[in-house]
Amino acid sequence: MFQSIIICAIFINFITCLTVRAMHGGRFDYDPDVFPNYSGKNILIAGMLGQPETAFQYIDLPYCYSGYLRYSMLGYNPINAGRQLSALAREKDCVLAVSVGCKAIVYAGIPGAKRVFVNPCTHPKSLEPKLKRKLRIITPILEILSYLLGWFTVIPVIKTRQGERYSPALLIDQLFWACYGDPDYSKVCYQGRTGIVLSTRDEYIENDVVSKIYDRAEKVIIPARHGFIASPYVSNLYNEAINNLLVL
Repeated sequence: MFQSIIICAIFINFITCLTVRAMHGGRFDYDPDVFPNYSGKNILIAGMLGQPETAFQYIDLPYCYSGYLRYSMLGYNPINAGRQLSALAREKDCVLAVSVGCKAIVYAGIPGAKRVFVNPCTHPKSLEPKLKRKLRIITPILEILSYLLGWFTVIPVIKTRQGERYSPALLIDQLFWACYGDPDYSKVCYQGRTGIVLSTRDEYIENDVVSKIYDRAEKVIIPARHGFIASPYVSNLYNEAINNLLVL
C-alpha cells in the first residue's frame, strides 16, 4: 500500500510538472501591466543565472523606459522566448542581452530594432572547445533528470553572488541551449543594427569565432571576463561600450 502511494506521488509529481513546463514553453516572465507597449524603449535580457534589473543596474541606457524580460524558474527555451520577444518588441526599440540571453534575440525577428549583444553565447561553435564537449555530454542527461524529478528542480535553491536564487531547471536549460541549437544569423542581420561587446579575458566563448559569425556587426572589446556587466568594478567599461554601439 505504502509503495503504491509513493509510486503514485512520483508519477503525479512528474506529470504535473511536465505539463506546466510544456505549457510555459521556456518563455520569459514579464509584467504586462508595466511593460511599455510602444516603440522607442529598452528591452533588457540578462545572462546565465541573472535577471535584467541586476545585470543592467550600472548601465545608463538611452531611453527613459525599459521592459524587463525575466527568466522563469520553469526553464528557458530561446526559440519560444524569441517568438515572445518578436511580439513584444517594436521598431526603434533597443534590445540588449547578455551571454545565453542573446540567443532569444537571434531567434526573434525584430525589424528596425537596435541590438547589443554582450559576450554573446548564441552558437555552439563559439564555445570554448573543452567546455562545449563536456556540456554536450552532460546536459542531455541533466535535462532528462530534471524532468524526472519534477517540481523539485524548479525550486530556486541556487544562490548567486548577488544574493538571487534560481532553479536547477533554469540552469540546466541555459547550459543545454548554450551548446545546442545553431540559429541562422543571416536571417536577421539585415533587419536592424547589431553591436557586439567582447571581453579580452572571456573564459567561455572564443572571440574570433564570434567575430566571424557576426562579421557585419560593430564590435567593441573591453578588458573584462565573461558577462561581468553587473560588477561595479568593470561596469563602467560595459557602460561605455554599450553606449558607443548604440550611437553608431
